[in-house]
Amino acid sequence: MKKIRIKNSPDEYNCGKIVCVGKNYKEHAEELGGSVPEFPLIFLKPPSAIIFSGDKVIHPSFTENLHYEAELVLLIGEDVKNADVEISERAIIGYSIGLDMTARDVQFELSKKEIRGRYLNASILRQY
Repeated sequence: MKKIRIKNSPDEYNCGKIVCVGKNYKEHAEELGGSVPEFPLIFLKPPSAIIFSGDKVIHPSFTENLHYEAELVLLIGEDVKNADVEISERAIIGYSIGLDMTARDVQFELSKKEIRGRYLNASILRQY
């Protein structure tokens, strides 16, 4: 299991899952040629998708169009459900920047067949 460390702290956290938000701003949704949904798309990535800053990104042979997007990354330190803003903010114990990697050509081809998803198992995190 991947461990997340907070800079200047001895604390380590197991990464149980990665919850992602997609199509959460109009310009990007339009860039991808899709409609803008009423609500952003929520999808998951496994912890094995994490590549830490400085690690090698493997460019898979099945894609010729590897895209990256800068992302805000939040480390949530406790289980929360149906929380108000105050409880949600207290649950955030760290933040970082990250890169989300997507095989865009594969994504476009599969979307023509009504198959949705992110098609590369990689996200790069800076130390919290």
